[in-house]
Amino acid sequence: MSLPEKGSKEWAELVAAYQPSTREWRDECAEKFGYKTRDSFQTSMSKLGVHLEKSAVGAMPSNEPPEPPVVNLPPVKLKKYTPINKGRMGDPETMGLGLFDWHTCLITPTYNTEIQDTRIDKLFKSVMHIATLHRNLYPVNDLEILIGGDMTHGENPFQGAKVGAVLCGAMDQVILHALPKLSTLILSLKENFTSVKVRCVRGNHGKYSKQAPSTSNWDLMLYALLKEKLARYGIEVDISDTFYKMVDIQGHRFFLVHLDQFKATQGVPWFSMVKGIQSWYVTYGGFDYVIGGHFHRDDFFRINSRCKALISGPLVTDDEFTQEIVKTSSIPCQWVFGVHKDNGLTWSYSLVVDNTYFPRQLAQKATIV
Repeated sequence: MSLPEKGSKEWAELVAAYQPSTREWRDECAEKFGYKTRDSFQTSMSKLGVHLEKSAVGAMPSNEPPEPPVVNLPPVKLKKYTPINKGRMGDPETMGLGLFDWHTCLITPTYNTEIQDTRIDKLFKSVMHIATLHRNLYPVNDLEILIGGDMTHGENPFQGAKVGAVLCGAMDQVILHALPKLSTLILSLKENFTSVKVRCVRGNHGKYSKQAPSTSNWDLMLYALLKEKLARYGIEVDISDTFYKMVDIQGHRFFLVHLDQFKATQGVPWFSMVKGIQSWYVTYGGFDYVIGGHFHRDDFFRINSRCKALISGPLVTDDEFTQEIVKTSSIPCQWVFGVHKDNGLTWSYSLVVDNTYFPRQLAQKATIV
């Protein structure tokens, strides 16, 4: 015997009796209408749109999720945030710009003087973009440019300056290429800042030879010419006569150094570098920040509870030193950062100056298991 026809009098009577029914009654109906079990009978009724009342004994669970139990939790007291709308009236900050490892006139598969020009142009635009963003919050009128060496590649054959690997000799690298590029960048930045100061230390590629005096350095020649050229524009160029320069920015001490004192034989020598900087920290009366380059890769890490280090990337890419010794691929980038009189380093950006070196998005998203 099958179920009554839907809409008939018998169907209405069945529905009225089914909804508040007991388990025993549904057992009888299952047998009466030819179902093997009570569950199969109830399933058939549900498909026809007839459901048991909640009070019915043994009612089948609904397909709808059960309502969560009501838990009386204590009221939440939300924290109210009041924004500080200082705008341009906030404390002024000084912008710092690190220039490291340009290796002007070095030729690699992805670097030459024309590519260098486009990267310097990108650097200028990026620095001004960051300055504009932060000027919406507080004054950023002063610029400290920290030049850390290896601005030309030099002509030492033991440092990769072989015929065909460099465009020209060291004198032309300095006078015809590095000096115009560097002075143009600095003077362009001067147009957009109230004051600009330049601090310089030498790098290792400026050395003429291992036997030559430390003052025989192409970086120092470049800086001397730069100082003479920028003096007429009121820009101070401070050249260190040692391997480092202690720079005061808003009362915070920056230890400017090239970092070639640490030899990269099996990659970046992190352990010896941290240990050596700790020794410098004690020897030179402490400092708040170290900024260096040399290893052609950027990084930002803590030295101790008082000191952090910024390691700059280069402008050059695909050079033998990075690939063979450091064992990585250079990303062309330079640090720009802000310094507050009380808070020290407040923000920093490692500005990538060639869009072709931005990290690529993976073709497929990782699957979370």
